[in-house]
Amino acid sequence: LSKDDYLELLKQLYLARYFDIRLAKEKRRGRLTGTLYSSHNQEAILVGSLYGLRPDDWISPIHRDMPAFFLKDLRAGWDNNDRMGLTIEELCAQVWCKVTSPSRARDNWSHIGSKAKHIIHSTSMLAGTIPAAAGVVYADRLNGGDSVVITYNGEGSTAQGVFHEAINFAAVHKLPVITIVENNQWAYGTPNHLEYSLPDFARRADGYGIPGLIADGQDVLDVYDKVMECVEWARAGKGPSIIECK
Repeated sequence: LSKDDYLELLKQLYLARYFDIRLAKEKRRGRLTGTLYSSHNQEAILVGSLYGLRPDDWISPIHRDMPAFFLKDLRAGWDNNDRMGLTIEELCAQVWCKVTSPSRARDNWSHIGSKAKHIIHSTSMLAGTIPAAAGVVYADRLNGGDSVVITYNGEGSTAQGVFHEAINFAAVHKLPVITIVENNQWAYGTPNHLEYSLPDFARRADGYGIPGLIADGQDVLDVYDKVMECVEWARAGKGPSIIECK
């Protein structure tokens, strides 16, 4: 990474935090209806994981990853209307249920996506986007492509059956699925030590014979390095991986 890259990373971190704070302020003012899911303190996970991707790579954010929708392919230019990511205007239109939103006011918050921008629609079911992501890159591989997909999940979702079914499917078929586990220490009201018997959720990977890496979720450069390692692994046809960002 160059000096310009470091400056761009800092700008994106600031933008992601500012966006989240503004939403919280609007919520307190009564100008935002519905539930607010904050991405506060998770900016480094989103910025670091997205920064090294190609425009044609896919992402699958969840409800605490709202900045990911506009951070995707932001290196192509903040004012570039052709970049492979949503604009902040489109995202705010979604939050406020405007007809100009991607869902055309049928829903608010994070149940959005864009096939054209290679953003897989998020769901309310924990880990439910992983099998969809596996299917997307499986189809891409059959069509001769080499794109990868990054899915985002809380550590609590690793206890779901669909998590293991999807990771197993991706491992068997060596699909380029990079599963990021955002470990914020709590699954709703359940602390880590009551969720899992081991100290690291990355060890979920061991049962499927795939890499399981651990990153400091508040160190954007550590996240970037670990994700790029897994991206190179996936593009080489070696299959999926799991990155736990603490």
